[in-house]
Amino acid sequence: MRATFLIGILVFVSGCECGRDEEEDRDRASRAESAGGHALEDPARGVAERMGEGGGDVPPPSRFELVDPALGRSTTRARGWASLEDLRAGRGAARMSLGNWLCRLWTHYGPPPEVQRDGFVYVLRDRDTGHVLSAYSAGSGPAVGAQLIDEQGAPLASDAQERVAASVNAFVAMIDATEPQPCELELETDLGRIRVGVRDGEWFEDELE
Repeated sequence: MRATFLIGILVFVSGCECGRDEEEDRDRASRAESAGGHALEDPARGVAERMGEGGGDVPPPSRFELVDPALGRSTTRARGWASLEDLRAGRGAARMSLGNWLCRLWTHYGPPPEVQRDGFVYVLRDRDTGHVLSAYSAGSGPAVGAQLIDEQGAPLASDAQERVAASVNAFVAMIDATEPQPCELELETDLGRIRVGVRDGEWFEDELE
């Protein structure tokens, strides 16, 4: 499993898939796709398309602005891009794709400000609420982090958790409604070097020699 480079896992945000074994979720996704007849011919490739509708409650990308990557160090994992519902319905492959996730972020915010072993990090502020979020990839796949602990290291109160959850879920809705533009990035992983991105309307993850 790829090494996770952001801090821990907490169960506070609504819709959070925290506290579960991520490798088990990948297995579930694989079984769900096979059982549902949705298995991809090539599990490292898939169609890059909008996963949600634009308009309505979907915020504009300008609501979230890039900020100093150092601010992301106070965030912890709030939710994965792939939900349990996605995994059970056989939609997990697209949401576990680093290339699919990367190019949606890149479309609005350019290349990742921070690239680390196994992944990348975007740190953004919600202009409407002031909440700082981290959109990143790591060993557990694409995910969103948020500031879920106060300055004393205690969990936020439930009403504050709900406000953070609303900000995180608004960001995910915006990403879902994004059609990713072509991009690519090389990453060094424990299993070797890979290239991820979107090309010719498909997300991909290629192993490099």
